[in-house]
Amino acid sequence: STRKESSAASDVYKRQLPYIVNIGDADGNFMIDVSDASDVLTLYAKLATTEGLTPTAEQLEHCDVDSDGQITALDASHILTYYAFISTGGEGSFKDFINKYVLTSAK
Repeated sequence: STRKESSAASDVYKRQLPYIVNIGDADGNFMIDVSDASDVLTLYAKLATTEGLTPTAEQLEHCDVDSDGQITALDASHILTYYAFISTGGEGSFKDFINKYVLTSAK
């Protein structure tokens, strides 16, 4: 029962916080980690296999990390690459990483 109460309290707390959109933070926990890459890949699979399903504006804000207007496996890959970069001593924000390594290489 304590776990359910704790979860319910946590859900209420999360709803009360003003959520700041953080590109790459697919699960909204204010961190970019491997679970975000997994969430984006799962969402991509659902979008790719469900006729008529389109991403919401919020999903695009969080998950379309390369700003191509679509949520794809490549977005998940970019998130995972950033997580590996940070985990091995790399420094910088996700936005800076995307600007430096993803968007410049796309030009």
